[in-house]
Amino acid sequence: NITPVKAEVENEEITSTLDHLVQILQGSPPPWLRKALQQDQKHNFEAAFDDEFEETEEEVLV
Repeated sequence: NITPVKAEVENEEITSTLDHLVQILQGSPPPWLRKALQQDQKHNFEAAFDDEFEETEEEVLV
């Protein structure tokens, strides 16, 4: 998913906007962004976990 970032002023350079975003991500992001980042991490973890078990199937005789 891509979310557009609106510049605070019309003549603002993209580098300053990106620098500001990096500072936010390194510090304390707003709750909505923190939640979105956590959901993405959870999804990535679950996908890796599922892949691991799909590859380790074995036959068990009882």
